[in-house]
Amino acid sequence: MKRIIPLYDYFIFAGKSSLDFRVRISGNGTHHAPERHIETVIVPGRNGDLTISDERFGTVDQSYDGFIVDDFMDNYSGLVNWLLSHRGNQRLEDSYHPDEFRMARFTGPIDPQTVMDEAGKFTLTFKCQPQRFLKIGEHEIIINPNQTKAFKNPTIMKALPMITVSGTGIFTISQNGTVINTVELDQNNGATVIDSELQDCYEGTINRNPAVTFTNGYPVFEGNAITEIAAGTGITLRVKPRWWRL
Repeated sequence: MKRIIPLYDYFIFAGKSSLDFRVRISGNGTHHAPERHIETVIVPGRNGDLTISDERFGTVDQSYDGFIVDDFMDNYSGLVNWLLSHRGNQRLEDSYHPDEFRMARFTGPIDPQTVMDEAGKFTLTFKCQPQRFLKIGEHEIIINPNQTKAFKNPTIMKALPMITVSGTGIFTISQNGTVINTVELDQNNGATVIDSELQDCYEGTINRNPAVTFTNGYPVFEGNAITEIAAGTGITLRVKPRWWRL
């Protein structure tokens, strides 16, 4: 999708925009891709190296060159306190990638490079998880009892969905016309979440892992594949696919 150029470029961290602190950014550091984590093994008598991948990518440093053009000290102080008040990963968006978001943390430091009168500039660096999540992957797919819905992963990356289940019963997941996973939930008071990324099943604070069985592990939506999910009698599903790319 073609980017609509805003009046000023900005980022949003933990729900708050940099423009709230009169911070405008440039996007020179927003296009980095992560490194695949591999182990290199030297085998005696064999030319070259043997590489072993653990199917994961490393974190990414995402930097923004920021500048404030008025009331520098008050706005800068507000920005610093906001960024450092959050622990752990928070949602990070920017105007350069309006259809995506990342999960990131900010630990500092921040050192202004230039301060002149009421203006100043600095660089902010966030530690990001490798995935660029697509915002369309947050849209829930509703599957009612005895209903089947098909959808396609728009990326080549395996997606780890969040599936919220109302009721009890069975649902199946098929790809290329073949059932690859059958999931059964036999206890549920309201809405149980099956989270493939966390590898966990829960209903609020209740552990629902003993109530859920899989024939093929936690659901995974293969890259560029068409997936069909069929809900059985008495069970309603809300599927958040979590599409992502690098």
